[in-house]
Order: sequence, then C-alpha cells, then structure tokens
Amino acid sequence: MNGPDRPLPRPLAILVPVLIAGVVLAFYWCMARGMVLAAVLVALLPLAALLFSRLNTVFALLIVLAGADLYIPGFASELTLLDFFGLALLLILAFYASFTGKARPAGQALHPILILLFFAVMGLTIAVRGFGFRQLGGGKIGGMSYVRLFTVLGLYLVAGPVYLTPRQWRLALLSYCFVALLPAVADMTYVFSGGKFFQLYQVVKPSPTVLSTLDVLRSGQGILRLKRLPGVDVVLLSLLLFRWRGPGKMPIILLTFLGIFLAGLTGFRLRLISIMLFVGVFVFVSAKNRRILTVVKFVGAVLALLLVAAIFASRLPVAVNRAMSWIPFLDVSREAEISAYGTTAWRLRLWQQMIDIAPHYLLVGRGFAFSPYDLSEVMPFVGIDRYDLAVALATHNYHNGPLGLLLDLGVAGLVVGMLVLIIPAFGVYRATREPWHDQRLALCYRLLLAKFAALLAVFVLIYGDTRLMPREMLLLLLFLERLRASDTRLAEAQASIAGDAATGKPKP
Repeated sequence: MNGPDRPLPRPLAILVPVLIAGVVLAFYWCMARGMVLAAVLVALLPLAALLFSRLNTVFALLIVLAGADLYIPGFASELTLLDFFGLALLLILAFYASFTGKARPAGQALHPILILLFFAVMGLTIAVRGFGFRQLGGGKIGGMSYVRLFTVLGLYLVAGPVYLTPRQWRLALLSYCFVALLPAVADMTYVFSGGKFFQLYQVVKPSPTVLSTLDVLRSGQGILRLKRLPGVDVVLLSLLLFRWRGPGKMPIILLTFLGIFLAGLTGFRLRLISIMLFVGVFVFVSAKNRRILTVVKFVGAVLALLLVAAIFASRLPVAVNRAMSWIPFLDVSREAEISAYGTTAWRLRLWQQMIDIAPHYLLVGRGFAFSPYDLSEVMPFVGIDRYDLAVALATHNYHNGPLGLLLDLGVAGLVVGMLVLIIPAFGVYRATREPWHDQRLALCYRLLLAKFAALLAVFVLIYGDTRLMPREMLLLLLFLERLRASDTRLAEAQASIAGDAATGKPKP
C-alpha cells in the first residue's frame, strides 16, 4: 500500500551524491553574496528531498491543502502552498515516470487524449494572448490560472503509482475540512476584534470585503455578511466524524443545521443551494437500494425545512434572509430582497455583455491573463456609464462557467473544457454502484463525489469562476480516482496475503 515510498531507482541513487554536493556549493555561493533568504531555501532542499521521497505523504498534504488557499509568508502572493506542493509532486512523479519508461494515469474516467487537447487549447491561447507573468515580459498578470490547470491535469497523467491507506485518507480529509475553516476563522477574528487580530492573514489571503464587513459591524448600517463562513465543509466534516446510525445521527443533524445556518450568514444564495445539492447527491449515491424512496424522503425533508424557514424567516438575520430570497414563497425582509435583486440584475447585464463580446473571441479566447489596459478593450462594448461591468469583464470575473470558458478559451476551449469536466462524472458515479472492499474508503469516495457533483452543477447552471472552480473540480476528480485505486490495491494485497496463508508460503 505504500506505492512509490520505496528505495530510489539506481540512476537516482547515483545522482544523490552529486545533488548533495550541488546543494553545499549553492549554499556557500548564496552566503558569499549576501543572499541570506536564498541560502536558507537551499539549506532546506535536503529536507524537501527527504519529504519528496515519501510521495504518498506529499500526496496526503496535497489533499489537506486543497481545503483552502494558504500562502507562504514572504513569498509571491500568487503562489499558494497548494501550488507549491502540487508542482513539486508533479515534477517528482514525472521524474519517476522517466525512469520507469511509462507514465501511469491516475484513473480511467478522464482519457489522456482529452487532457492533451485541453493542453493544446491553453497553449494556443498563451501563444496568442500571453502567459500573464510580468517576470517573463509584458504587463499582464493572471498566469497562475494556467499553471494550476497544467499542474492538476499533469498530476492526473502521472499519479497512478500513488496509493493511501484508509487511515491516511480519513486523516487527510479531516485535515482538509479543518483547513477549509481557516479563512472564516481569520475573517471572524479580524472583524470581531475590531481589526486588532490580523495575524492569520500572514497565511490566509484577506477577503476583499472584510473591511466593508467591519464597517457594517461598527456603524450598524447595511447587511452584516460573513462571506467566507463554511457550509458544505461543516456537513462533510460531520459525516466523516460520525456514523449515520444510533447516537451518531444527532451530531450529524446538528452539524448539518449549523452548516446551513453558517451558509445563510454569508448572505450568498448559492451557498444554500450548494449544501442542498451536496446532501442530495450524497444521500442518492449512499442509498444502494430504494433510491427513489430515499429521494422522496429527502425532498420531503427539504420541504419541511423550508416550511420551518417560512415561519421563522422574519426572526432570522438579514443576511440569512438574503440567502433565502431565491425561495418564491418566503416573506424575506425588504432590505434583503432589494440587495439580492440588485446583484441578480447586475449579473444578467454582465452575461448579456459577455454574449455581445463573445463573437470576437470564438477562434482564440481572451485567455486568463489580464492587465489594467484590458479595461479600455471592453469599454466600447459596455459604455462608460457601466464601469463596474467593464471591470468584471476586464478581470475575468464572469460569474458564469460555460460563458467564461467560451470567452477565455474560445469555442474549442468551451467544448474540450466541458468534456473534461462532464465525461468523468459518469465514470466516477459508476464506481458507487460497484462493490467496495473497504467501507471507510467508500464513504470518503461518496463524500468527495457529492462535492464534485455539486460544484459541477453550480459551474454549469448557476455560477462559474473559470480561474478557480475547474482546478478545484479536477483536484476532486484526481482524489476520487486515487480513492478507488487505493481500495482496489488494498483488496489485491489482502487477497495475496490470504492466498499465501492458504498455500503456506512465507510472507515476503
């Protein structure tokens, strides 16, 4: 079950003394020139090499860090810990593949040809529109969106040798949920301390709206919305910690209601919809028998919950009212209704402008990179009196998944990108109908599948951020494929041990 956690291949063993000598020489060279930070980084390379020799450990860290974007103090603000570990794991796995002579894809749900097509589309877009790194020339930024997609898709092509034990998966996913809470903890400590406690912002990127939230709390004017409170991850955490049987039901129910309430306090309607999608998909894939009856029960529970919300809506915070304003028969506050309608109308105008601009980018998209000069590019389409729409277009903040892919990567990017996201959904769903050897792995699989399906539905139908959401969905797909492979590997290992015991062969 340890996969590549084994002695280095002979060619690598020969290179080790050379690499150590290179580290020593680089350290003294940096110190001689007064480059202290660079010297410290070079000195840490042996520790990094020791860590990277345990690829399963690095993969587990990748899962943990996927919970939220954490940053390295003192480094470039665009580089997150997830980016760092993802790139490092990709390079090491590619290094292993070069010695074995064959790359092993992470699974079968996403065909390598689709990945290569997506690479080709992004490569063409970069060649025409620019990469988005000022260090490479030009005045654009945003190139990390390309790097993140290249990294996760590259990992899918070479991560086949990585397996985790059931215990490692559970610990990694529990840590994933706790890491997902850190942005909310950072915002709440800052806001409710009156701006005194900001230390967590050394590793967590500050929310763009945290200052306005602090102003609302101080003045009492406006809707107090804590926009990064967790929702789905609280429910996911409850299902990892407790079992839906006996006394375990009550903590799951309480934490689910807590997750719904926290999602409501964000004021985002999408957060409540996402929780319903997540729980609905999880319930559906967990009910192997009588799925139709289970769905009917779930719908009945949702309707009962909405009835209770309708009765107590006027007593709930305005932010929760805003999050529930999409439900037709609820009598929400006038302030919440006006706020929600304003953003809906703005979004519809934005989408209309995207449709008007799209014919100019059908063959080659705008790309993910952008600069302040892009504002002048889109101004003629939206008019000088609609500056906020122009800013959204210039910074690629589209709020629509398919239209965003069309504008950024053209028709080819839209078609290939949607195929890359949708085709694997059928493959990972089929795995829930197959027998599983370890039920702990099966539970982790259903939970991540529910989150993947909820994100995919939101991206395609409701809201989409082409800079972040495709990477998150592809990471979840990678984890799903390795979960299934880990279960298969565990079954094969235990069958081999049982066979050896039956024939009287000694253990290797």
